[in-house]
Amino acid sequence: GEQISFETRIVATADVFDALTADRPYRAAMPVEKALAILWDGAGRHHDETCIAALERALARAELKAA
Repeated sequence: GEQISFETRIVATADVFDALTADRPYRAAMPVEKALAILWDGAGRHHDETCIAALERALARAELKAA
């Protein structure tokens, strides 16, 4: 984890989130809550906890702006 730059960990988290929440030819988009649960399930092993938390805050702010 620490050997991978923080910027790369941010992009990796965003990429996985996008892959999970976008429609694919082989499956429908996953709900945001389920995608976040998958990211948290891999926190510390596959995904950076700080990046996931920041993604959640950004999504909450975007949701407030849309309301």
